[in-house]
Amino acid sequence: MNSKVILLVALGMSAFGFVVLATQNRMAAKPATEIGGEDEVGSKDLITGSMDLSKFDELDVDIASLNFYLEKGDGYKLEYQVTEKNIPRVSESGDKLTVKQPSGSSFSFNFSSVTKNQYYKIIVPENAGVIDAELEAASGSINVDGVDIKGKVSIASGRAAACDVESKELKVSAASGKIDLSNVIVEKLNVDLTSGSFNATDCKANELDADLTSGMITFDRMSADEVDLDIMSGTVSMNLLGNKDDYDYKLESTSGSIVLDGSKVDRKFKSDAGRDKKIKVDLTSGKVDISFTE
Repeated sequence: MNSKVILLVALGMSAFGFVVLATQNRMAAKPATEIGGEDEVGSKDLITGSMDLSKFDELDVDIASLNFYLEKGDGYKLEYQVTEKNIPRVSESGDKLTVKQPSGSSFSFNFSSVTKNQYYKIIVPENAGVIDAELEAASGSINVDGVDIKGKVSIASGRAAACDVESKELKVSAASGKIDLSNVIVEKLNVDLTSGSFNATDCKANELDADLTSGMITFDRMSADEVDLDIMSGTVSMNLLGNKDDYDYKLESTSGSIVLDGSKVDRKFKSDAGRDKKIKVDLTSGKVDISFTE
């Protein structure tokens, strides 16, 4: 190899190194944009922004991979911390607010430090009343704290949590992942779990309807007047406030076992004393354990 060829190769490698360095610097740049007239401040790969909202009675949230929070504060406001491609799409129509994560924006190169720190947060005032909500997430999390909602909370995976919520009717569902309810008071609660886990602590429902394909459902110190459990497989542990004699029962199992107040019952167990409270269980396989706390 002659000196001219060596010189050309060296120059080519230097140019390639410059291109790589320039690309890396560009990727590390701090983006800054505006949405709805509100300023945004960038920090590393994340943008922090906020915008004032009009009063709303209906809420539609659809996210792919972020954390979503609904909580009480001063006025109606949306806050967020996301990468530039995840800046929320917001629309207000009449009394309805819609917030969506842009489609095709769920992937991030930096899972540990970026994805888990991205969030949308909606704040409503103390006098917001009951909001008709449809909250959906493919992954990530949905968190409702102290805001009264009715409607549906649905996750494909990830986690959904609600605490200190009062509602007329609430439906929670998960394909997988985890759902946690604490101090939720509703007239009707519907739980639909394909797999994963569901936990309810210190909750109350006049009507409780739970469907489980597999996984685990746990009720701790639950207050319910009418209970309907449809279990294909998996485990249900239900601790109810009151005692065994408060309820009439219709309990059926194809296989698996049903335990009532510490004793295993027959595959078909029925008691009808005309009581106002009722428990119905249809179990294909797995286990249902019903206990009581005075």
